[in-house]
Amino acid sequence: MPPPNTQHIERRFFNVITFGRIDLDIFETNSGTADFPACRFEYWAEHAKENAMFDDRTSLSQLPTFIAAECQRKGELVPARFSRIDDIRVEREILSFEYSHLTTDLTSQTLLPRVVSDDWEWNRTHWAVKNGDAVAILARLLGEQIYKPSPKLFALDKWPLAKDLHCAVMMRYDNEFEHVFASISNACDQESVKAVRVKDIRGPGMVISDVFRAIEQGRFVVCDITGENPNVFYEAGLAHARNIDIIFITQDDGDKPFNIRHNRYIKYSQSDDGLRQLSDELAETIRAMRD
Repeated sequence: MPPPNTQHIERRFFNVITFGRIDLDIFETNSGTADFPACRFEYWAEHAKENAMFDDRTSLSQLPTFIAAECQRKGELVPARFSRIDDIRVEREILSFEYSHLTTDLTSQTLLPRVVSDDWEWNRTHWAVKNGDAVAILARLLGEQIYKPSPKLFALDKWPLAKDLHCAVMMRYDNEFEHVFASISNACDQESVKAVRVKDIRGPGMVISDVFRAIEQGRFVVCDITGENPNVFYEAGLAHARNIDIIFITQDDGDKPFNIRHNRYIKYSQSDDGLRQLSDELAETIRAMRD
């Protein structure tokens, strides 16, 4: 398939085509023809739907293209590709196109968080036009795979770890904090995110490896630094080192040491009203992070 003519195409756009299954030829072969439901073609990029060039399927085929499988299999890495597409046709509500993969070294768990605006798209079969520099995104993803070897301090059965779309909660495990965790869990439930504590993980293995796994596989982390618990600060450091977003909460303004004082945080009290307010503010913060 000859390289597309991109002379007149704005390079700030690219395609993202997400399939619901991994047992398709498009993930098994380097080139061929694929079918996609035409009703799942959606414009998402800012200004794209007003741009007349996208009404022309030939123009769409000249955009860089990421092809991925939905991230719906817990703990399992699913494939993604950087590809060239051509000869887009529509017949009987089926959109067909020819593809040629330029790289097969990606996974949906590493790709989709970088190219979609909201994590609910991770589990949605659709074709979207996105804003951004696809080549720069690809270079960054491949560079991270090369220069981020598997951690040696934690017992991991495989690497990289698949994302699990949960919120890892790091806090003291005293009984007096059970109501706090219930408020955190309620906020996560409102936003369709599962709250996970390491103390609730069952099975063999080292606790610190479970901590790392919960952080690495999570969508983000909530850290309750009330009482300046050293374990929570260590876990916050792990999350920062892995570039995982953290929401800090505390009962006392004085519990923020200098090195994290620049981070925003949610202050709460353990009264009934205080815990309800914590849940509401946390849900609002999670919603803002996902928008």
